[in-house]
Amino acid sequence: MKRDTKIRAITRLIDLKTAEEKSEQAAELAARCCRHSVARQGAENAAGDAWDAARQAVAASEAWKSIAKPKREYATAARDSAIALATAAVRLGGRYSGGTTYSAGWGSRTTAGTATSRGDQYSRSCTYAKTDAIHHVAITPEGIVDLLDAPTMAAASAADGLPLISYLASTGEAIWVEVKNKRLVAVRGWVAAAGSGIYHSETSAEEAARGAARKDAAAVKAAARNAAGARADRRARLVVRLCRGATATVADALAAGFCQPGIRAWQERHGIGDEAPLADLVRTGDQMATRLAFDLARKVRREAVTA
Repeated sequence: MKRDTKIRAITRLIDLKTAEEKSEQAAELAARCCRHSVARQGAENAAGDAWDAARQAVAASEAWKSIAKPKREYATAARDSAIALATAAVRLGGRYSGGTTYSAGWGSRTTAGTATSRGDQYSRSCTYAKTDAIHHVAITPEGIVDLLDAPTMAAASAADGLPLISYLASTGEAIWVEVKNKRLVAVRGWVAAAGSGIYHSETSAEEAARGAARKDAAAVKAAARNAAGARADRRARLVVRLCRGATATVADALAAGFCQPGIRAWQERHGIGDEAPLADLVRTGDQMATRLAFDLARKVRREAVTA
């Protein structure tokens, strides 16, 4: 099925669901107007609006039924999968002291963000108010179809704490969600995958491709080391414990092939700053952080031997 065909099918389904929802709301409003003795003219206007909304819903239903069954089946499955991706992304938003709401759905453009407002006071005797927050993620058919065709890439990005909400396969352009101080932020850039990993770049598609290749090569080497020498890893763990003064920096992570957005997401997730002891990296339980700690531990060991 061609990309444009997929987009049209999803769009018709979204139009149908939107029209049905508006029809239901208009009918409910008209019924309330009649039940609560609203002026006749007002009730007639509400009834007219309900009739127009119902006609639009019928038209949307006919347009939906006019497309072939396989396309309808694709659109239904794609819609569910897309909403699941958007919901997982919006759930990264942090909890606030007041009410915290999560909203994920379709929009005219791909966005993500957090809106905050003044909530209830903590108590009568306290002048400080709580903070209410609404986390929102909006996706579009144009931005989601290629992402749905690349589930491995979507899973890898989500595993890095950077869920994708838009992806264009022909150029590598993407939009992913980051969390900064509990707030959601939509970041535009490029992504590339190599092996089971992914690299995010805010600079260019070329940088993303180079970064993905470096990251994959590092992972392959690490896997080879692990397969060839469990004893070496045990030594590395010992070195990590002994090198209590050794630290890892953002520069070390970048040199090891990790992308800047991935590092930011990891720091936010584990509450670690721009410098951390090797043991702290291991204690996070994160596979990539542990690999970085082992590599730096080996380096410290080599330098100690040659000194």
